[in-house]
Amino acid sequence: MTTVISGTNRSSSRTLSIARHLSEYLNSQDQPVRLLDLSALPDGWISPEMYSEGGQSRELRKWQERYINSADRFIIVTPEYNGGYAGALKMFIDAISVHRYAENFMGKWTALVGVATGRSGNLRGLDQLTQSLLYMGGHVLPGVLPVSQVAALIDDTGKVSDEPTRESLNKLADRLVQQ
Repeated sequence: MTTVISGTNRSSSRTLSIARHLSEYLNSQDQPVRLLDLSALPDGWISPEMYSEGGQSRELRKWQERYINSADRFIIVTPEYNGGYAGALKMFIDAISVHRYAENFMGKWTALVGVATGRSGNLRGLDQLTQSLLYMGGHVLPGVLPVSQVAALIDDTGKVSDEPTRESLNKLADRLVQQ
């Protein structure tokens, strides 16, 4: 099962549009897939207690089991925030990695997609995220995909309307499934 993570807590984001496209594509290929939208995480999931044994909320543990521990592979779509990847994604990874560390990303493949309104497609953020995933024992699919000038690639309904971008996203998903 593949978990596609929309790596921002900003609702109705372009990041979520890209993540939805990937999720729908994998589903159309009869691949089991779940979409984890960080903007749907419950209020209060971030707390100082989450780092102590038993301090993680029951709901966050359920999300971790459903979307992370039960996944065989991941596609993480992250926007560029301040020259890096989104803080909400970093906090989520930290929160789930404090407990049951080895069950999260260790030995699992991850494809990375960067999203930016500028020209670089969040390449710096993808480098940072790659280092974090490798540190946790994960495997990062070679050939991260930067999606630049994303505002021009998504229509008014939130669908990826640019055909070359759709093709690139689909090819990345196909490569991940082959791992």
